[in-house]
Amino acid sequence: VERWLEHRTSYLDEFLRHDGYDRPNVVSCEDPACSGTSPNGEREPGQFCCLDCFQPPRLCQDCMLRTHAHHPLHRIQKWSGTNWEHTTLQQIGLVVRLGHAPGWECSVPHAYEHPITILHTNGFHEVSVIFCGCALDGNDLLKRNQLLRARWFPASQDKPQTAFTFDVLELFHQITSVSGYSAHQYHAALQNLTDNSGTRRVPKRYDDLGYCTRYYRHLHMLKRAGRAHDPDGVAATKEGSVALQCPACPHPDINLPPEWKDDATKLWMFTLFLAIDANFRLKLKDRGDSKDPELGSGWAYFVEHQAYLAELAKQPDLLEKSDCDSTHRAIERAHLKSHKGYTVTGVGAVICGRHGLIRPNGVGDLQVGERYSNMDYIFLSSIISASVAVILISYDIACQWSKNIAQRMESYPINLAANFFTFILRYVIPKFHLPAHGPKCQCPYSLNYLEGCARLDGEGIERGWAHLGPYSSSHKEKTAANRHDSMDDLFGSWNWRKIKEMGTTMTNKLITALQGMAKQEAAFLSLSEASTEAQQSDWLHMITVWQQDPLHAPNPFQEPEEVELQSNIRRDLDQQEVLERAQGQNIDVNDVSPVQFLDRGITLEIEIHMPGVQELVQDADDLLDHSDDVEVPPILLKLLLPSHLSTTSTPEQPSERSRFATGSLCDKEAKLREGHAAAALTSLRRAIRCKIKVYKSKKANVRGIRDNTRAGTVVAQYQQKISVAADIYRLAYNSLHSLDPGGEWLESYKPLHPADCTGPQLQDQDDDQGTSAHRHRQRRLGDGNFVASWIWQPSRSNKRRPNQSEEGDDDIAMRVDWVKAYSRKQRWIEEKELVVEEMRRVLAFYDWKSEWWLQRLDQREQASHVVRAGLDAYCHKQSNMWKTMAQQCATMWTG
Repeated sequence: VERWLEHRTSYLDEFLRHDGYDRPNVVSCEDPACSGTSPNGEREPGQFCCLDCFQPPRLCQDCMLRTHAHHPLHRIQKWSGTNWEHTTLQQIGLVVRLGHAPGWECSVPHAYEHPITILHTNGFHEVSVIFCGCALDGNDLLKRNQLLRARWFPASQDKPQTAFTFDVLELFHQITSVSGYSAHQYHAALQNLTDNSGTRRVPKRYDDLGYCTRYYRHLHMLKRAGRAHDPDGVAATKEGSVALQCPACPHPDINLPPEWKDDATKLWMFTLFLAIDANFRLKLKDRGDSKDPELGSGWAYFVEHQAYLAELAKQPDLLEKSDCDSTHRAIERAHLKSHKGYTVTGVGAVICGRHGLIRPNGVGDLQVGERYSNMDYIFLSSIISASVAVILISYDIACQWSKNIAQRMESYPINLAANFFTFILRYVIPKFHLPAHGPKCQCPYSLNYLEGCARLDGEGIERGWAHLGPYSSSHKEKTAANRHDSMDDLFGSWNWRKIKEMGTTMTNKLITALQGMAKQEAAFLSLSEASTEAQQSDWLHMITVWQQDPLHAPNPFQEPEEVELQSNIRRDLDQQEVLERAQGQNIDVNDVSPVQFLDRGITLEIEIHMPGVQELVQDADDLLDHSDDVEVPPILLKLLLPSHLSTTSTPEQPSERSRFATGSLCDKEAKLREGHAAAALTSLRRAIRCKIKVYKSKKANVRGIRDNTRAGTVVAQYQQKISVAADIYRLAYNSLHSLDPGGEWLESYKPLHPADCTGPQLQDQDDDQGTSAHRHRQRRLGDGNFVASWIWQPSRSNKRRPNQSEEGDDDIAMRVDWVKAYSRKQRWIEEKELVVEEMRRVLAFYDWKSEWWLQRLDQREQASHVVRAGLDAYCHKQSNMWKTMAQQCATMWTG
């Protein structure tokens, strides 16, 4: 920029040069073919200049008309003697003749009395048009067809007075597919491009732009789906057949090997991964009854609307009771979503979970919240075309929605629900949403632990919602039919973007999978050195048994909790708030309850005090799934939770806490803080035991620099977890001390010093701090003087000593870490295998699609020869495109 600033004046001079005549005086016409002469025998003066030609010469009027016979939408100017002034080709006599080749005169010309308005990418144009009236074919006489053959889209069918160039419609189509740019904004921009001074009248064609854009997009959707090639016509289009399918998902008879069902151990690789969710930003205002018809209801991504509404009217409006200890209130709010003034409060959708493409007939309107009847119908519609054996469904309320689902499906028509009963269905909760659920859901619905999930995070549908967010304000103002047509087009643009980026996406996925697999295999190997083969065999058996029945089998991924204090407290507080609402207390603010506010605030406080803490309390690999690689600047605002408010008061003014925080809010924070303190102590003890176990194994068994380095890294990671857990505990302790300085909680929780973060036995004091001789000198002989840290003593809430259990505590802790490390390794191995299989599927799908287009050749024998020529050419074009995509992907993936 600094370098450019040095030349700013020069740039400005060059800009202004275009406003002058660019010659000392007006010169003669610069067209070599000019034959016109002035009275004195010289060429006519070059008074005209084109703004859209490249390096345009100065031309006389006759030469301007002759050279622009095929450029009727160029913008021209006329030199007034002092400056360039606006004029048009129509004003100087240009007439566009349709229906004949250049140079041919129509024997029965038909001209309008006034010019028609044409909208092009460079603005509005008035054009004089003569239509052909001598053609023998009735289709050739239609004015709309003559305009369409000139690539001008007529705004009406019989006597069009306005038309839009294909270019201006395509530009708007592409702009809206990547942004929330509205038709009103686009129309205003074209008006400004025509005249931004306000001195000339520019016509308004906003309504016509809306209609023509809608038709143009619909026609292209039909064209790209091959509907023009069907001898039965467009009206024979089947539901969902216009939607773009995911090439990486399993499609038997298209991209799966013939023997794909034979090996039960590999059946997971042919699972159809789906994600379900609702979006309450995509609303529709109540605009009364509209007679506006949909252009193709149910042909693409939305379900067929009338059948959908008719079936919903038959379904009972069940208010499902949730037994999930969850802070996710989708079920409770299903009937509470505000719908005043709206006929549609949002949409529900089903996408392919691994690749993010929206399923055919996988979207439907929600009338009042996220009711089961709506989501059931949309889900059933989305799997009608599926023919796989296993479907894995990711849904943020899967723990509740999956209950009684088979019974609910029995109430739907056989043509809709029959396919449902042929699948093996598995249910999971997306990784980002799972922490909001209670302990009963954490493992049975975890994508980290369940076999065959690979590295799916289940949050792909949220990324799709983020893409659609900018369109919500314009779509809620449309008619219901126009909204469906527009959103079908947007869904198609989204799917195509995913398809054309499939080569790069799969490459990146495979590179990430290979790196993740190597990393997790090394970490697992280091952890395995701290346990015996017999233990590992037992732990593997526990995993196998649990995988067969995650909801009821003993869970190898969890320790026997001293007290599930944190989850119990949260559940009790949520139940308390339910009672408060039932009693008419208005406790929610902006749909956020006091407990949600406090819980989020405490979590945010932990993250602010300890940046990067999530890398330790969560799997680092899970963190990558939600990272946008954006560096977030520090937040300077104070959180101001009740514990942060001052208790100091003066005679003139009460304390901050008494003014801004109720006693109930303070009590709720104190209970949450006590839960955080208990959870932090549990994490602290577990990390200490694991560190001791790994260190002792390292000392006894590991030899060599490489193995020692690897084991040392594991020990260092546990030390870091110890530090994080201790810091979280201290935050909770200090807040409790502020809220309730003399409370009963002091019987269980004490100040935590660095010396307290040690093992429960004398021999546990051996760790990797200092040399062996130094540790020997610091330790007294015998254990007569040894006192275990208070963190290993019984508490008021739990009389059992924290280091007592049926299985040795260090073995339990090591088992939990080992099975989690094993699962992480297995998920990365699955990811690598699945990505390679998906690459093969993509190539097979592209080859199939290329051949599919060739099979469309010569299907409409009754069409005219010029239409058949276009149909066949388009088949070859599409076939070559899919073949080229396959070749490019194969080249990219080779090696």
